[in-house]
Amino acid sequence: MRTLNFLSLISNLKSLSRLVGTKPSSSHSPSGRRDRLSLWERIEVRETLSALTLTVAICFAATNSRAEEAPFSSATFSGLGARNIGSAAMSGRISAIAGTKEPSGKITLFVGAASGGVWKSDDGGTRYRPVFDEQSVQSIGAITIDPNNDKNVWVGTGESWTRNSVSIGNGIYKSTDGGETWNHVGLEKSERIARIAVTPGKSDTVFAAVPGALWSDSSDRGLYKTSDGGKTWKQVLRGANLSTGCTDVAIDPASVNTMFACMWDFRRKGWEYRSGGDGPDKPSASGFFRSNDGGETWTEVTPEANKGFPKKPYGRLAVAIAPSNPKRVYCLVESPDSALFVSDDGGATWEKRDKSNWVVWRPFYFARLVVDPKNPDRVFKPDGALVLSEDGGKSFAVVGGFQGSHGDTHDVWIDPTNPQTVFAGDDGGMWYSYNGGSKWWKGENLPVSQFYHVSLDGEDPYRVYGGLQDNSSWVGDSQYPGGITNHRWENMYNGDGFWMFPDPADADYIYAEYQGGEIGRVNRHTHEARNIKPRPNYNEKLRYN
Repeated sequence: MRTLNFLSLISNLKSLSRLVGTKPSSSHSPSGRRDRLSLWERIEVRETLSALTLTVAICFAATNSRAEEAPFSSATFSGLGARNIGSAAMSGRISAIAGTKEPSGKITLFVGAASGGVWKSDDGGTRYRPVFDEQSVQSIGAITIDPNNDKNVWVGTGESWTRNSVSIGNGIYKSTDGGETWNHVGLEKSERIARIAVTPGKSDTVFAAVPGALWSDSSDRGLYKTSDGGKTWKQVLRGANLSTGCTDVAIDPASVNTMFACMWDFRRKGWEYRSGGDGPDKPSASGFFRSNDGGETWTEVTPEANKGFPKKPYGRLAVAIAPSNPKRVYCLVESPDSALFVSDDGGATWEKRDKSNWVVWRPFYFARLVVDPKNPDRVFKPDGALVLSEDGGKSFAVVGGFQGSHGDTHDVWIDPTNPQTVFAGDDGGMWYSYNGGSKWWKGENLPVSQFYHVSLDGEDPYRVYGGLQDNSSWVGDSQYPGGITNHRWENMYNGDGFWMFPDPADADYIYAEYQGGEIGRVNRHTHEARNIKPRPNYNEKLRYN
């Protein structure tokens, strides 16, 4: 409307200018129509023209000034608060879990999300509240509760499951009041932290495994140690090159000077991903190390010195010590012959065990071993499916993941007083089992879903559309009487959701996409979908990713 008024002023100016340009005359046309202005009329028009010219100049100056100004500033939004509209129905990727059994019998849980901060539950997952929102980063890589004092909680930021869409962190945080307040205590350049280990009996002695930067070289990788509760840190194990960092560390609970650490040589580029060397048979700086003096010096575990351990090169490794029998050590090794290796003499000798798909698949995304606190033969391996061995790693069976839960499991916590209580975190949120993993219950109270893209429609109130990491494509309300519950969000398509938006010409239809360029036109009422992905012609190759 403002544009039309401005153009109308310009048009009037042009018309009046033509009139003023004519000569005064008292003559009339043969038809009786006067086509010239009198002197007094010309004076009146000149005054009107001057006023219009001034108006146009002011309008032009104001319009030009607005064009030069930034459309928005921080002040534009300073009075607006963020409003959570969900949803927790699909939840999102859980990267780390830590828990403790209280004297009251309740379980206190800390859950770290890939990009949603830290959440605390005082009642075993029935209710959660965010406790890390005031910190400057929200990507979580590791959470550890001090075994000597459960009020001390350590959080390493920057997720270590290094997919191409992973977020980064800015170091390590410590709470001394059960997660109510936090202090940043160093390792600012770490980018991501994979594991934190507190020495039993020594709360101030803590180790942090730092894989480091994903896309570039970094000298800030390695295993770090603090002996003063985080005031200062010392790098006690570094990689042989600038692309090798530390991904796991385990302390023998019976002999705290005995430790194991895993080093990983890796690099992600826009066109490839390297775990280990430049090829399956190329040299790699990945390795498995042991310390007998509390992390001050380290010796590499090798097939020459430690019978049964596999030959190099390695990719990513993971380690776990059985709490009930510290002589039992598990080590997952990515190599040309990836497998789980087990030692029954504290790491002196090794035996190759299971190498099935869900044990060795995608170590960059799944490299965790969790041993039952009371049974050294019972070990969980989170992977695409969650698998469990009850014979010391000789064989595994699927107990969760794609069967019984969402899938893509990253961490597991077992109640040390009752190992039948098992909690798992995967790409679809938190899952709870009270019979050792045979059956799972989904917790729909963690709104940590990861939206790749968000769009809106023109309804009033408008609806929100988005594609989520490993959680399809969803649409939900921006407002609803009584609040927006999980049930107000609706799943519309498949896969890892990316783009999703309504058809501007037909409100009954939605366009949605998932990985591989799979695009569908979906009826929002019936969910009937038609794939409209472009298909290659004969001998034609199309690229979608």
